[in-house]
Amino acid sequence: MSSGKSLNLNIKADLKEIDNFCMEAEKLLRNNSLGEYVFPVQLLLREALTNAVVHGCRKQSKLMIKCYFNILENEIRMEIKDPGDGFDWKFAQSKDYTLSADSGRGLLIFNKYASEYIYNKAGNGVLIKMIIVQKEKDHE
Repeated sequence: MSSGKSLNLNIKADLKEIDNFCMEAEKLLRNNSLGEYVFPVQLLLREALTNAVVHGCRKQSKLMIKCYFNILENEIRMEIKDPGDGFDWKFAQSKDYTLSADSGRGLLIFNKYASEYIYNKAGNGVLIKMIIVQKEKDHE
């Protein structure tokens, strides 16, 4: 389901579906005059969705991933939940990662681009928040 400021979809655990969801999110951003958020939002969404497909669903396209994308007054919220067993996110957050590491790049990306991210207890769902910085209007 889609509205002018939100997407609420279940997508197949297929890497091709990530592109479709990200394109819909981009349309919402641009339609709401938030084009400057397209890159960081897509980066965050692609990382969370790829993790859900590859790790949560083990690329089993018959499984479904719940995807929510909402534009609020001062915040963009993205929530991704897969049917997998999850992971020990507390342990993962305690480790140091580099961009060249085999794993952990998602946490680096979340730390860099998200205002806040919260995993559910099981570690198979994440809520990602990005603050919308209000532009000052020119006073002429």
